[in-house]
Amino acid sequence: MREPLLNLLHKGRCLLPLALSVLALDTVASAQTPLIEGKGGTLSNTSDGPVTTMDDRLIPGRALPSDAVLRRVVIPQHVYLLLRGLGSPDWSVRDKATRELATPEISDRVLLAAMLDQQLGIEQRSRLLGVLTKRVLEAPRGAVGIRMRSNIQGAVVVEAVIPGMPGERFLKRGDRIVFIEGRKVTTSEDLTSVVQSRQPGDILEFQIERRVANEDGVNRLDEEGRPLTELLDLQFPLGSIKQLDSNGNISKSSQVSKARQSLANGLRSRFGLAPLRVRTPDVVEEERSFINRPTDEHPAIQWLLLTFEQLDDGDEPLDATTRRLMERRLGSLVLEASDSRKSDVELAWLQKVIERFEALRSGG
Repeated sequence: MREPLLNLLHKGRCLLPLALSVLALDTVASAQTPLIEGKGGTLSNTSDGPVTTMDDRLIPGRALPSDAVLRRVVIPQHVYLLLRGLGSPDWSVRDKATRELATPEISDRVLLAAMLDQQLGIEQRSRLLGVLTKRVLEAPRGAVGIRMRSNIQGAVVVEAVIPGMPGERFLKRGDRIVFIEGRKVTTSEDLTSVVQSRQPGDILEFQIERRVANEDGVNRLDEEGRPLTELLDLQFPLGSIKQLDSNGNISKSSQVSKARQSLANGLRSRFGLAPLRVRTPDVVEEERSFINRPTDEHPAIQWLLLTFEQLDDGDEPLDATTRRLMERRLGSLVLEASDSRKSDVELAWLQKVIERFEALRSGG
């Protein structure tokens, strides 16, 4: 059985002034930082061994790793110590541990694995979840470094390249960007959302249509006088959108922002603590008063009593239509009493109402 993490601790389309960007990198890392670093405990004794991956990041739109996967992640020893620091009685120690856990040297997947430990205290869990959600919401955005427009042919046309950006090195004015990462590009927002969903240094694949020129730089024409073009497949690393700060032409993709917020909400829903319900003396007294409320005050009971009263006055038998109405009223009561949003006190009172309704109906 998996030993609690803390126990291990104790053991030791118009022209857009948009610069979709990215800093051109001279060298590109061939892989992300491996998941397993140094020596540390593991959250599982599975014989499958630890998980390694080329991409440990939380990516909006991608499903979170399952508990089974996370239990196979190796937790470095220094991360154990930082997790322990989150529970220190000294505020400065807790704050320092929080800041160090936020550094990019510790992968998202390692932090997710740590969230599984049920021995984490309330503040430890809250701080760790805060680190994860902040990473998602504030992750750096990639950029290509071009000004662009959408054309009627359903592609994005490069209007200009930004000096010092990857676009300057790999793209030319007039290039039509047709696909990015295998996805059809028809608008500037299509391109922006894909690029900004990635981080600086990530390598993206582009397919572009470029005019063919002769040795003098003059565009070549076909037999009908139309410019000749060729399809090119390009791969290059993204830089940071921050490189465009000085230009004042940054446009952040709303689609990326929404996807990040959705992922952060998913983290809170899966790993967050259930809210505490505090029952003050006033609330307790109100609940006691509610549970003792007469069941005949419920509209369904009042309707049933009135129905019987009218039948008695007319000395009429209970017909099939009235019986069907009673069944519907009772079904509505049962449905109301199964509403999980209601408090335990409300549900208990509704159960009394149902019992009263059934007793009256049987007697009728």
